Amino acid sequence: RPVIKDLSVVPKQNLDILPEVYKINFYGRVFTSRGCPMSCSFCAETMWNRSKPRFFDLDYVMREVDELLTKMHVKYLFINDENFVMKKEFSSELARQLSKYGVPWSCQTRVDLTDADLFKLMVKSNCQGIFYGAESGSQEVLDLNNKRINLRQINDACKLAKRSGLQVTTNWLVGLAGETYSTAMETQSMAEELVTERLSDRLEYYIAVPYPGTPLYKNPDKFGITLRDIP
Repeated sequence: RPVIKDLSVVPKQNLDILPEVYKINFYGRVFTSRGCPMSCSFCAETMWNRSKPRFFDLDYVMREVDELLTKMHVKYLFINDENFVMKKEFSSELARQLSKYGVPWSCQTRVDLTDADLFKLMVKSNCQGIFYGAESGSQEVLDLNNKRINLRQINDACKLAKRSGLQVTTNWLVGLAGETYSTAMETQSMAEELVTERLSDRLEYYIAVPYPGTPLYKNPDKFGITLRDIP
């Protein structure tokens, strides 16, 4: 079915119906947008949001934040948008609003959309960490899978975030289209180097999966892979 263009019509969750045992939480997630304009080969976001970014109204988001903090007793927020700094004016205003609560929070974004002024504002509003989708230490693998970033950008983005006072988590994918033992070792080497140089505080490894609807699944020949049914 078509995507919801006007997110203001999305009903808010009714937290009051939850049993009290569920209302004591350290960690809470909130979305400020849906969709991402990129078309990475492996990302299911292209399936359910058709690469069409849409944003919630800021008041809508802040009401949800307020409820998570007051009704669910959340102590730490994660902005779960695929690409938090996609619209920097919106991200900046959200950071200013969050500063009123003083709650620690973190977010995720792309390495080619970093911004020193925005990061400074985020840290001031108690943002403690950022997650980057680095994916691979092989430029060939990044290019084949439509990531549209380069290795230098990964390094530079980590440096900027650390200089701004943010903790950095880099996410990596093993087994993307074009992966070989050699490229996997390039990924491991780059990830370890970032940690050694204190540019990445944490590493998260994932296994690439051709989820139905993703470019990998729909065009396996284009990416040089073969899909096999699991009996």
